[in-house]
Amino acid sequence: MLWTASVLCCVFAAMRTRVTWRGLALALLAVVPIVLAANIVRAALLFNVETRPGPPPAWWHPVIGMLSFALVAAMLYASECLQERRARSQRAPALTFRES
Repeated sequence: MLWTASVLCCVFAAMRTRVTWRGLALALLAVVPIVLAANIVRAALLFNVETRPGPPPAWWHPVIGMLSFALVAAMLYASECLQERRARSQRAPALTFRES
């Protein structure tokens, strides 16, 4: 999940209006804790499903994996939106010249 989340993060960064090396590095640094948290949740859910007395349905394992990746994608998108908003607020306003 780490490499797919890293690629998704790069895709989100490529969609920005201005991509800087610093912004890309910060975005990629955010990937590791997000994926780590999602993997912990996924492993805990799978442990609960697999240790029940009866056999779990076969579709639970892939569904839990897809939901955890959807959670990662949503968190990466939210992180990208926050970084874009922060970058927009730090830019100096453009000078406009009006003819009189």
